[in-house]
Amino acid sequence: MGTPPARTCAVAWYIALLSWLSGCVSYGSHLSASPLPEHTREVSLNADVLIVDRGLGPQPLPNPELGYRRSINPSLDWGGRINAGSLETNLRWGFAGGVVRWALVPGLGLGFVPVTNRDTGLFNSHLLLSLLSGVRLGQRSELVLAARGALTYAFPLTLLRGEPGEDTLYYLAGGALGFRFPVGEHTFLFPELDVLRAYDTQSERWLFPTLQGGVALQFD
Repeated sequence: MGTPPARTCAVAWYIALLSWLSGCVSYGSHLSASPLPEHTREVSLNADVLIVDRGLGPQPLPNPELGYRRSINPSLDWGGRINAGSLETNLRWGFAGGVVRWALVPGLGLGFVPVTNRDTGLFNSHLLLSLLSGVRLGQRSELVLAARGALTYAFPLTLLRGEPGEDTLYYLAGGALGFRFPVGEHTFLFPELDVLRAYDTQSERWLFPTLQGGVALQFD
């Protein structure tokens, strides 16, 4: 792909900086089931809103993020993103094509949440897996359905104050619905809605569902 204009790159870094300062964790991806064509790359500028309960009730939080992907071969690409307080890297393996496309996305993440309490982690590590199904609606448009799961290991602030036993393992499960469509020769919009629910193994209870929705502007 051609290099994005200097102004686009400046906006991307500004969004990344805001992400680190806002201190929330992202649960979206804005990924279709179609790996990038060989020898190409993609830049994604995402503007999402996250509704999450950190033990103080549901709170809406802005969640901008910056994503980047590069092709490895026709059925595999690699990418990463900087979002609100966390880093993520993943692979996207497309194992079936045609009108309906399928892809697996395993990933690893590390999060820092400076605004925390006993119900949330100060540092979180994530093991991620998504199954994506993409339905082609035209030559360059794709309706995306996703099933997602994750394991999150959380280290709360209380550990730094000498209170052991407060680390927690969470199981997360949910899904997403998105639609990627072109708005230019190398530019796409990708609105997406994500819903996940976490199970706290320490308190043995399901937590308030996490919602995230927004739109990505992508350049390939």
